[in-house]
Amino acid sequence: MALSRRQTEIKAAIVDHGRQRGFSPPTIQIAADIAYIESAFGASPRSADAGSSASGLFQYTDGAWYAHHQAGGEKDAPRSQVAAFFTALWWARTHALPS
Repeated sequence: MALSRRQTEIKAAIVDHGRQRGFSPPTIQIAADIAYIESAFGASPRSADAGSSASGLFQYTDGAWYAHHQAGGEKDAPRSQVAAFFTALWWARTHALPS
C-alpha cells in the first residue's frame, strides 16, 4: 500500500531530523521503520489498547513522555516525537556499556 501525502511528509521529517543530527542511514531507517510499525507514520496515533496512554508516532506513554521528554513539546506532535526518539537514540548510543 502506498503512503499518503501526510505519511510521506512525516517519513521525510524523520529522515531529515536524523540526517541533521548525524545519524547513519541504517539508524534513520530503523527510526522510520519503528514509526511505521507503531503508528503507520501517524495514521493510527492512538494505541489499540484502550487502557494504554501510548500515543503519537512512536507511541510514547504519558509516564515516559513526562519523565524524559516533556521539555521537547506537546506529546502527540509529530515533530516533538521525532526529536524525542532521536534524543533517546543519541543517549543510548553515548551511554552504552562497553562490550
